[in-house]
Amino acid sequence: GKSTLTAKIASMYETWAPNGAAVVRFCGATPASSSLHQLLNGICAHACILYGSHVSIAAKEICKICKDLPGVLGKVQYDRPLLLVIDNADMLLSDDTALTWIPASLPEYVKIILTVKKDEKLHNQLKNLLNNDNCFLSLPDMSPDDLTTIFTDHLESVGRRVSPEQLTVVGEALSKHPSPLFAQVLAHNAAKWKSSSSPDETKPGQNLDSELAALFNHLEAIAGKKFVEFSLGILLASRHGLTDGEMIELLSCNDDLLQQHSDDGSKIMPSLIWMLLRHHLRIFISESNQSGRLALFWTRTTVKEFVLKRYLSVPKPVHQTLYDYFSGKSFASNPNVSAQLMFNSNVNNKCKLNELPYQMIKSTDNVSLFLENYVWDFSWITSKLIGSGIYDVLADVDIGLKSAPNDADLGKFSQFLFDSMYALWCDGAQLPCQLIYRLRPQSSDIVANYPKLGKLYEHAFSTYPKPILVPVTVTLTDVANDPDTDSKNAEINKIFRVDGNPSHMMTVSQNTGNLIVWNIFEEKPVRTMTGLRQPRDIKLIDDNRGVVLCNRELKIYNIDTGVFEMKLKGMMNQNMPFYGLHDADHVVALSRNRMYVNIMNVNTGDLVSTFKVGEDRFLNSLLVSGNGERVVCGDEVQKPFPLLVWDLTSRKLVYDLRINNHEFLTRMAAITSNGHYVVSVVQEVDDPS
Repeated sequence: GKSTLTAKIASMYETWAPNGAAVVRFCGATPASSSLHQLLNGICAHACILYGSHVSIAAKEICKICKDLPGVLGKVQYDRPLLLVIDNADMLLSDDTALTWIPASLPEYVKIILTVKKDEKLHNQLKNLLNNDNCFLSLPDMSPDDLTTIFTDHLESVGRRVSPEQLTVVGEALSKHPSPLFAQVLAHNAAKWKSSSSPDETKPGQNLDSELAALFNHLEAIAGKKFVEFSLGILLASRHGLTDGEMIELLSCNDDLLQQHSDDGSKIMPSLIWMLLRHHLRIFISESNQSGRLALFWTRTTVKEFVLKRYLSVPKPVHQTLYDYFSGKSFASNPNVSAQLMFNSNVNNKCKLNELPYQMIKSTDNVSLFLENYVWDFSWITSKLIGSGIYDVLADVDIGLKSAPNDADLGKFSQFLFDSMYALWCDGAQLPCQLIYRLRPQSSDIVANYPKLGKLYEHAFSTYPKPILVPVTVTLTDVANDPDTDSKNAEINKIFRVDGNPSHMMTVSQNTGNLIVWNIFEEKPVRTMTGLRQPRDIKLIDDNRGVVLCNRELKIYNIDTGVFEMKLKGMMNQNMPFYGLHDADHVVALSRNRMYVNIMNVNTGDLVSTFKVGEDRFLNSLLVSGNGERVVCGDEVQKPFPLLVWDLTSRKLVYDLRINNHEFLTRMAAITSNGHYVVSVVQEVDDPS
């Protein structure tokens, strides 16, 4: 089928494009691919990491991801082509806005494969979008021989076979229904045929539904209709599947099943029957990592839909059973069942965080109680952000908005979550900081007009008075859409710590020529130096003075008074303007031609010493230890690239470090403060990547 083809394409792509990258998603296979928002987020984040864009692009609303994703795909180059494959795309991409990220013509080195059902809504939308029949390939029906092979292989796997006469009848049925799934279900049913069975007993069904009905009739005869209905019903009603252990615990809570299958009330029989049922359904039910555990899920959508119609026609009681289980009510009446604590070994119970809100709204339709417990409860929201993630919280908020679209509190809270999405995506524990600093400028309005959101704000403000990480944007207005913000003037190129002064930081902006010292607790600039020529970097000599890299020149400024003191001699290399401090009186810098390391006096501006590695050797990095005694450089001429270490006190080379068949990539390296250790990425010389 389509999924098999998708998996084969993904596995063979490396042979077609050895340096290429493949981004593959199977819609509905995991929680991360079970909603449009998370699907697009995962694809966009994956592409951002591969092609050098910041992953914050992916942490946005669906419409913004759709708008920005084509720009990310536009960065794909010939040296690393991209293949994007989305299987079963019509499950999530049938929404009218879901295809806006797909350009009518793709970038040269990007290919996209979507598998969809023929003549369904998404198929027709793609036809209108692309307007090119060459972009579509229909998957042909399997040949009768291939279908017969699937049938016989399945029978052989369980140690069975059919007579030649029966195989002829099977072949005729397969030619009428050329589907691999039909062949598998028919083989499963044929496994109980006997050579002496009458033609009526071995007559295949008229279609897939009739074969599935025969399969589940057989299972009901083995395990009992109530058992099959209850066990498959709760599996279908779960949000992200159930583990075998959870299934057995739920079965042990059903007194009717215990009495039916155990004369002495033993809980062992239901668990054994479940394992027998699992064995019969092994081609339709598999295990995958769902919410951090190996949970069961349906591998065939068609079978899942059939079972849904057959066994979950009245879903509310089943959802109530799951709610009681995950809330811990079942544990209260049955000590052998898991207590479903919020934390297991200091780790959030992600399954409980995801299942409880879903099961409550499905079992009661009580939206106000749902919102009170799972949207406006500060402790719950914080736990869910940390333990499950921002997208699951947004899904709960979306449930509330669908039931109460005019709820102003919910609308405002949804806006807040979208504006804070990247921070909360990185770490859900940032919720208090985001609440305080985004809502504080309008806190009186929030408390007066949005009372529930106001309570969250007040709780955060009273509980977390000194947050560490604070958002740059302190209101609910996004920076890019704020009419009072000049994005060009607001650009900050680099942020610098001030050693020994945790309350202040410095920023530089090349566009505006500004160097600003900030009080991070008061959120105010305390020093602003303007008119600098493209400031790019700064190294503090002491509490007041610093060496500022202005374009290609090193200049000494008094940061406290804002006064320019002097310019150091020489020009820096345009692309590698590396420098550091030797001591309070000297700066170490890479020369313009990258063949020398220079030492300059910061009091006179003069060049006091120069040392050279050797003829025709060009340095590509410069790391200075915190104590100023060691400097480490990379050499891009020698093969493989070595690591050069100088003693600045004696002004001479002390080590020329090399590793056989490896070269140092010193653009990804660091040195300790005492100069005793250097950490550097190395690459095998023969490694083509």
